[in-house]
Amino acid sequence: MAVPQYHYRSLDLSRDAIRLVRLCKGYDGPLRCELFESFLHDCDGVPYCALSYTWGGTVKQHEITINGCTFFITENLYWALWNLREQHVDLGQMRNIYENAEEVVVWLGIGSPVLDTAMDVLDRVNRYINHTNNWKRSKEIWLSELKHRRELFFAGLEQGQIEKQQQALQVLFNNPWFKRIWIIQEVAHAKRATIFCDRRSVPARALAIAPPFIRYHPEKHVQAIPDVMPGFHRHESWWMRQRTLNNLLEKFQDSEATDTRDKVYALLEMAVDVQGVISPDYEVSEGAVVQRVAAFLFLETW
Repeated sequence: MAVPQYHYRSLDLSRDAIRLVRLCKGYDGPLRCELFESFLHDCDGVPYCALSYTWGGTVKQHEITINGCTFFITENLYWALWNLREQHVDLGQMRNIYENAEEVVVWLGIGSPVLDTAMDVLDRVNRYINHTNNWKRSKEIWLSELKHRRELFFAGLEQGQIEKQQQALQVLFNNPWFKRIWIIQEVAHAKRATIFCDRRSVPARALAIAPPFIRYHPEKHVQAIPDVMPGFHRHESWWMRQRTLNNLLEKFQDSEATDTRDKVYALLEMAVDVQGVISPDYEVSEGAVVQRVAAFLFLETW
């Protein structure tokens, strides 16, 4: 007897309803999930983690089971769920979803030898951070301690080894996830975030500290992403002082979106100076969006 295909039921739009996925336990077996409705601001709501990932290909050819029914998803999402299954993570309005999540899980995809090297670097950086007792104190004390830890990190390493680590980080930061415009608010509003590459994981703060720690300089729009990740780095970066629409557009001008209008819309909730002035509206053309933004920026700087 054929298994029926899963069909979505409409959400309760009168409340802040979201759908959550519960991954059923299993190892190397078919992916089985339960999909259910919850509410963001319900005191009895279910604690959940939010998944941040790129779609990759758009073909939905990987089969999973949802509530006993067949459902097809993209390859990148399939492997994200497959590798997270043993972590017992519940996955689930953009800003509110990520802001209310217990943790945001960033999925960078399946590993490779060079990505294993990058994760080795992040693991090592994370251990050095954990041994930095003053990281919650003043910026000056923390940076002084960090400088000392960095000297220990490089002790005994040859230049070729350092360059190999820098190149591995470059490959990691070239992951499509760092290019997607929507991931910015996914991590910027997170209470806590963890970076997953295959079955390995590190706290987001290790990713934020790693580039200056090993003297690697990512592209401008890529470096701006670790700047907004949870941790000490976010509180000391431009994010806390210069979150205007103009600055956000400048920082993330090289980020990518399927719909060009999203290069503006994805930033509106984060800009401190544009609330209520410009709102996402997919009924207007790309040219009209550009005109609205240009008019707003002109008035702001007049």
